[in-house]
Amino acid sequence: MYSEPMTDEKTIIVKKKNSWGNEYVYPICEKAILFANISDRVTLSPGVIECIKALGYKLKQPSEDI
Repeated sequence: MYSEPMTDEKTIIVKKKNSWGNEYVYPICEKAILFANISDRVTLSPGVIECIKALGYKLKQPSEDI
């Protein structure tokens, strides 16, 4: 599982992936996984993302270290 860096309590970590021209947003941190579980999906749909933002959360992708 992804180890969360120190972030704001109203920030969730997600990862965007493209498959056959479709963009999917996968939850990475525990809070994002809880939102996906509530919506009964593996990914976060655009409607769920809008609701998450309406609750005051920001979505962030993890930075890539090389």
